Amino acid sequence: MVFLKAGFEWQIINDERYLVYRENFCQITYVHGLSAYVIEATNNRREAENGVLEDGELYPDDMPEQELLRILAEDIRELYHTPF
Repeated sequence: MVFLKAGFEWQIINDERYLVYRENFCQITYVHGLSAYVIEATNNRREAENGVLEDGELYPDDMPEQELLRILAEDIRELYHTPF
């Protein structure tokens, strides 16, 4: 998974599973009505504990896999300042 290669780790916070890198808390959600994935995120642990996340970019599920992974890796690097 791209997030794990970028240095994120799985953590459970209040029974919810998050991808965490430094103080960035992310969840990946599938939006059926849009046929797309969205990365919901916050840079505040308390907001993560309360489930208050902001929606990020949409990633359509009909995008070719390699293109999706490339764009996702670029976005992760830019948004979360990862070394990946």
